[in-house]
Amino acid sequence: SSRTNSDQWSGRVDHQFGSKNNFYARYSDQSWVTNSFSFPALPNVRSDRNANVVISDTAVFSPTFLITGRFGFSRMNETQVTPPIAGLASSAGTLSAFAAFRGQEVIPPITIPGYPGLSQGISIYGPEFEWNWLGDGQKILGRHSIDFGGGVIRTTFITDNQTGTNVVF
Repeated sequence: SSRTNSDQWSGRVDHQFGSKNNFYARYSDQSWVTNSFSFPALPNVRSDRNANVVISDTAVFSPTFLITGRFGFSRMNETQVTPPIAGLASSAGTLSAFAAFRGQEVIPPITIPGYPGLSQGISIYGPEFEWNWLGDGQKILGRHSIDFGGGVIRTTFITDNQTGTNVVF
């Protein structure tokens, strides 16, 4: 079984600076926490938090020429924890092969095909940041339309996990 609690909201502002300039900005936020339980697997808690910002401005220079500039920002963060049971890794004998992670004793994932896995660990994905800068324009020349533009995207991602630790029977 599992239980999920979540919240999501957005806010947006639109404004027209005169007859030749349209602007909008939006902020969205989402968070959720899922508690999962299955036997023989240990309880698992996953929490996610995502946010997104968009800003856009369109300037009309003439009836045949306009330019739009946009900026976007996203932040994503995920944490997954199987709360350690004190002494379990010591009594299982896994500490000599798999060191404590983030100061907590954890056992590596143990998988038997056809059954839920057994693991005790911490996974932190993020925060991941993505910045977007985009610009495009349109020029009408007679019966022709010329579209042009470009963009730059920058992404950073931080992760802190137990890596490559797996036991499969």
